[in-house]
Amino acid sequence: MANTSTCDPVRAYIGLEMLEPLWTSFTSDASTFNVAFGGTLGVIMVAAVTSSLACGIMDLQPSLRKYKIQSSSLPTLARYVDCLKHIAINQMVVHVPLILAVVALWGDRSTFAATLPLPTLSTIALEFILFMLCEDFLFYWMHRLLHWKLIYKYVHK
Repeated sequence: MANTSTCDPVRAYIGLEMLEPLWTSFTSDASTFNVAFGGTLGVIMVAAVTSSLACGIMDLQPSLRKYKIQSSSLPTLARYVDCLKHIAINQMVVHVPLILAVVALWGDRSTFAATLPLPTLSTIALEFILFMLCEDFLFYWMHRLLHWKLIYKYVHK
């Protein structure tokens, strides 16, 4: 039988055990609704703003301008601020109602568990890959639906 105690530091480094006290303090007074709604909305907003800022930073790099499709058009700071406002409004208009609907429809079936232990990195990676496959599949078919000739003129400008 192998000595597993020598693997504990490696397991702690690779896993998320070091975050468990922080997670416990964050969720100790939170309801399942607060974890589901606030956590999901927070992750979505951080992802949207972070990716937009990353693209904005790349846009400002002179060495990358040769790869731009519209290399002669450089957005102003006011345009970036306007885009961030639109992102925030769109996220709130689209995601808040959807998250509320999912949480309400899901009811007591806990998909947003605030319990310990936290999932392993392999579980997170597997679920992320499955999510990306589902999201890509749904995005493709929704986009095809929007190109249907009966509704195309109402969707695309």
